[in-house]
Amino acid sequence: MEWEPVPLDTPLTWLATRIVVRGTDEAATERWVGLEISLDAGVAHVQHRPLFTVGARAAEATVPSTESTLAETVTDLTGITPLAAAVPPLAWPGERDADDWVRRVAGVVTSIVLALTVVAGAFALESVTGIGWFFDPVVVAVCAVMLAGTLAVKFLDLDLGRWPLGAAGWLLRRTRSLPPVAPGPVGHPDRLTEARERLPLPPVPDGPSPTERVDRIKVDYGALMGDVGYRIENSALFDAGVPQTQRFQVALLLWEDAVGSGEDPEAAASEVEESFALARVHAEQQGWAHLPAGARDPARTAAKAVRLALASDEPGEREAAARRAAGLLGSLALYYLPVIDPAVPSLLGSPKALER
Repeated sequence: MEWEPVPLDTPLTWLATRIVVRGTDEAATERWVGLEISLDAGVAHVQHRPLFTVGARAAEATVPSTESTLAETVTDLTGITPLAAAVPPLAWPGERDADDWVRRVAGVVTSIVLALTVVAGAFALESVTGIGWFFDPVVVAVCAVMLAGTLAVKFLDLDLGRWPLGAAGWLLRRTRSLPPVAPGPVGHPDRLTEARERLPLPPVPDGPSPTERVDRIKVDYGALMGDVGYRIENSALFDAGVPQTQRFQVALLLWEDAVGSGEDPEAAASEVEESFALARVHAEQQGWAHLPAGARDPARTAAKAVRLALASDEPGEREAAARRAAGLLGSLALYYLPVIDPAVPSLLGSPKALER
């Protein structure tokens, strides 16, 4: 069985189905979430539940625009940054397979037996106690029918809109996973590819090539390396001793090997993207805490001096602030902190600048 990938930028209007999303939370921890999406009158109803989490509960939300992308929806509702999504070729809980029908039929039989037991017990109690109208056969029959119907709805998972149970049905409506809505263009058990074949869906544009994806990561990483303030405040991203950063650096090396050896570039590019995302999230979460305790205050002062130097239009003030930052960072002698060169517009110097 193969999982059918779903582009993260796909609008909800084409995703009235069930989807599994893999991503990371704020702590850079891998998370999986299952979503059930249904459409109704231009809005999307989304039920989401964390997967592989003990005691996790499902939550429901309404997305006012079906043009919202899957990635935006997942981030807004769960706080998870999605990395990949797919339609799983699996029977979800509640699907009417053979084993499920056995359970449902057993539930109906149980409901009938319970109802008959209530009726028989009521008549027996009436004959013993002689109590009046509460044990009237009509009242008992109505109560028994409501009880049996309520349990039957729960076991059979019937559409409550077509099951006249009155108050009992109204009370059980809150236990339904989602309100009945018109099926969307995908709809279970159709798959996204089947919908594209039978509906005039817009063509899915070809994504960037593996080389373009890695080049984009290199550009982003290069921009962060050139941001002196960022490098001071989030130094873990540039420390090869941090496991997340080390994984990213190894992924870049493996990418170069994959390009030269003709190995699968898709897998290598995906590893570069994922490892960079995890390393960056981890570094930004650590922040100043990554530095040794004695280096944090000098590093904070150096970061303030860097901002002052970059923002100042006065040459003298700029040079003074830059030299102060250079002296503070040089005294810390931490290889992953940037080297400050007051003569360079970006303030970012090479290691040789220490010798001046």
